[in-house]
Amino acid sequence: MGLTERMTPGGGLRRDATTSALLDAAAEELIEAGQADLTMEGVARRAFFSVGAVYDRWPDREQCIADVAGVTAPARLAVLADGIASLDAAVAVVLANPDRLFTLIGECFIAGQTMPAAREPAQALVVQVQRSLRPWMGPGMAWYLSTLAVGGALLDLMEIPRPSSLAAPLFVDACRIESDRTQSNDAGGVDVGQVNLPEVPFPSRSDPVAEALIEAARVVLAEEGASAAGAREIASAAGVTTGALYRRYEGKSRLLADVLVTQLQPDRYLWTWELIAAFAKDDPYAEAAGVLADRIIEASRDRAGQQVLLQIGVAARNEPTLRAQVHQRIAIAVQAREEMIRQFADVGLVRADVDPYVPAWGFQALPVGIRAMLPLIEGLDPASAQASMHAMLLAASPN
Repeated sequence: MGLTERMTPGGGLRRDATTSALLDAAAEELIEAGQADLTMEGVARRAFFSVGAVYDRWPDREQCIADVAGVTAPARLAVLADGIASLDAAVAVVLANPDRLFTLIGECFIAGQTMPAAREPAQALVVQVQRSLRPWMGPGMAWYLSTLAVGGALLDLMEIPRPSSLAAPLFVDACRIESDRTQSNDAGGVDVGQVNLPEVPFPSRSDPVAEALIEAARVVLAEEGASAAGAREIASAAGVTTGALYRRYEGKSRLLADVLVTQLQPDRYLWTWELIAAFAKDDPYAEAAGVLADRIIEASRDRAGQQVLLQIGVAARNEPTLRAQVHQRIAIAVQAREEMIRQFADVGLVRADVDPYVPAWGFQALPVGIRAMLPLIEGLDPASAQASMHAMLLAASPN
């Protein structure tokens, strides 16, 4: 039952100052600790109230988080949206993540995947995020930038740097291109040459028990989330003892690092060659947009796999060893994409003044945002994916 529906013993709605202060404290706890590690005691300490005051309003952390997703986050987003007065301002908001609002929203999305009470408010929040950008741009870029905003905020937690504000014109141009729907670039037939795919290591352990533990961890992460993926639960799902787990791994974090590299097999990046081949065709930017959109849609259909990757990120948020592993994998992928964009610039497919880090960061932030939203929506809209990819490519192209 949400805040606006919960009745006090006297029969009135509880909208007192204490409830408001506690909700604000819970929102800040979500930003600082994440939904997996939020506690009622932490909310009480942050608000300088007794823990009894928290339990007097919510029976458990799930209901508290649900009200943050249904009341506090939408209110903060509405205030932000009301302050947007131009397309440039809308893009600046996405890149800046003011007051870590999109970090809060991302945590609400993640909570909505594993907490039934938070699911409906999180779904409504997905719609509100996209609608907040829609007055300033077409549907494709509204989808793209809203997804990028959430994905970029979650990358912040893995200490992946954001592009500077100088990147904003690229996204503004893409929004205008989509709305105009007239710009094209047919400079095809370009041989890009060889590119380096991101390096993906092998798991540290490959014996049958380790393989069973990796598979069990994947299942638990996909079905129950990071908060349920303890060493005991994973060992039980694998049909082995916790001792067998600890004989192979120093702890759960080392096991989840092997799950991560198992998910990131080299064939995940083979679409890069399709992208390069598209630039050799007659309508290269439309063809390349089709490749990117198709790969995004295809990846989104593997909901279990996307959930595993997202939940590894959740587990890594407050666990330094695992966070370092996740950071390393993302950094390697970003560097490989930067090198690819530089090659595109060298052969005249990308403007020389485009910072290669900007699209490389976008390559990583977009799928992270999709993972956060995916279980809350029916599926990705192919038209929006195609339109946004085409607009972004044209914005980066020499004209």
